[in-house]
Amino acid sequence: MASNLDLALRTKEALVHRVTEVDDLIGLARDAVTTTAPDHPAHAAQLAQLGQALLARFDRAGDPADLDEAVEAHREAAAVAEPHGPERPAHLSELSDVLRIRSVQTGGEEDLADAVEAGRAAVAATPADDPGLPARRSNLANVLCELHRRTGGRTELDEAVTLARQAEAATPADDPDRPSRLSNLCDILRVRFERTGEETDIDAAVEAGRAAVAAAPPGHPHLAAYLGNLGAASLSRFRGCGSQTDLDEAVDALRTAVAAAPDAGPDRGTMLANLGGALQIRFDSVQRREDIDEAVDACRKAVLATPAGHAGRGLACPTSARPCTPGSRPAESGPTSTRRPRPSRPPRRPSPTATRAAPRSCRTARWCSTGGSSTPARPRTWTRRSAPPAPRSRPSPPAIPTAPATWPIWARRSAPGSPARAPSSTWTRRSPRAGKERAPKPPRPASARSRPPAGRGSPPGPDGGRTPCPATRRSWT
Repeated sequence: MASNLDLALRTKEALVHRVTEVDDLIGLARDAVTTTAPDHPAHAAQLAQLGQALLARFDRAGDPADLDEAVEAHREAAAVAEPHGPERPAHLSELSDVLRIRSVQTGGEEDLADAVEAGRAAVAATPADDPGLPARRSNLANVLCELHRRTGGRTELDEAVTLARQAEAATPADDPDRPSRLSNLCDILRVRFERTGEETDIDAAVEAGRAAVAAAPPGHPHLAAYLGNLGAASLSRFRGCGSQTDLDEAVDALRTAVAAAPDAGPDRGTMLANLGGALQIRFDSVQRREDIDEAVDACRKAVLATPAGHAGRGLACPTSARPCTPGSRPAESGPTSTRRPRPSRPPRRPSPTATRAAPRSCRTARWCSTGGSSTPARPRTWTRRSAPPAPRSRPSPPAIPTAPATWPIWARRSAPGSPARAPSSTWTRRSPRAGKERAPKPPRPASARSRPPAGRGSPPGPDGGRTPCPATRRSWT
């Protein structure tokens, strides 16, 4: 990877020297647009050249004003072009691409909808034998892949893969745009692998990414993006298959991409976040202290390098790969295990405070491994504890004396230390007290014994009692 790093540094130096050239080109294009009449046949081409120059400076400096001006220039070029002229599909395709980039930066849904409409119109208006058809198919594939990231639609993703493969197959081997189309195919196949888990997609994505990096000439302005997409694909294959070689390749590619990216580029924060996530995953795999230290530094730099209005600023330091195509939005984080990824769901809107948690998650992993110190943690030793000593026995309390037998029964039962009386569920008749005989009752008089009981309905007799009912004719003796 030393040669790749050297190539990245030379590419970065070439981009710095090209900034002044881009400024001069923008000045010339503006002069041409202002001095040309709106109804001139070359006016649309001059507007398109101004938009391309502004987009190139945005890729190096990251100024949102350049991106907005580029959108307006391409929109006006598509509007003034002849409706059925041969240049209109090219202007529509360029408008679609720049609208997608601004939608990625700002999260605007209207820009993405306009990009899809312009991209489809450009492909539909291009003849099958037109040499510009592969470029317009590749741009439309990028737009549809971004639409899938927003909505989760499987139809858009499959259409994007088909268009990207057609664009790559129709591009000659010596075409200077071939690395770009190979890298686009790599990123789209990786996205579908994370959705479906098909190993053929991720294998083809890694091969396309490697071919894009190999085909890029020295000093290519998009070399950092090609390396970033290759690193993202290798990291996704590691998460799906668990090969340590893929993880090492992902770390090396992402590290080289960060070195090749412009310091003020709009995608530098994304590349730093990808590098931090890959290093954190490798730390979880091999437990090397230098990996988690570099991950913390990369995540901190990612927060500082991401503009305040960037739609990806709210995304945390990833545990999965994020695309590094120029102007592409970082993908959502996924599982960090080595199992096959599950089908993805439609991504949610990013939280505005999630990026601040990116360095925090890396710092948490470092604290868990080192105990919060700046030096490596000592290995822990575990020993079995002995059983706790038995508690000392307390002295038993003094015995409570029992009541003497000469005491009464009620006193013995209420005295301390006497056994409690067992409850009884039956009642027993007490025997009479000894020495006290009950006196016999006096006998009843004879008159009382012979008197009949009072009957109901019998009148009282002469002696005050009641006589028996005549119907019974009983005699009482």
